[in-house]
Amino acid sequence: MQYKYKQGDNVTFTDNGGDRYTGTITSKGEEQGFAVYDLDIGHWCYEHQIKEAQEFMKIDHIVCKQLTKGSEDDCKESAYNICLDQKVDVKLFLLNGKTMIFDYQILSDARL
Repeated sequence: MQYKYKQGDNVTFTDNGGDRYTGTITSKGEEQGFAVYDLDIGHWCYEHQIKEAQEFMKIDHIVCKQLTKGSEDDCKESAYNICLDQKVDVKLFLLNGKTMIFDYQILSDARL
């Protein structure tokens, strides 16, 4: 079978519910005669579901800022999830003046 994409490509696909996911292809195979790809985000997709392949710049951290009062816990949870999902450090600035750093290496080691 011929494949349009290769292992290591960064792709975005849309599932049957219309949700978009972006991940890196870790392997490829065949399902019911169609090309399929396993992604590093715990999803797999058919080739025809892939909407785009892209080159990503390597980034070392993401900066987040709390915008509304009273959502501090939500902000912390979002920053934590971004850190683990995107595999990058996150720096969070809260309205109370505190700054939090979510270090991917430390958090990913702690999940083992």
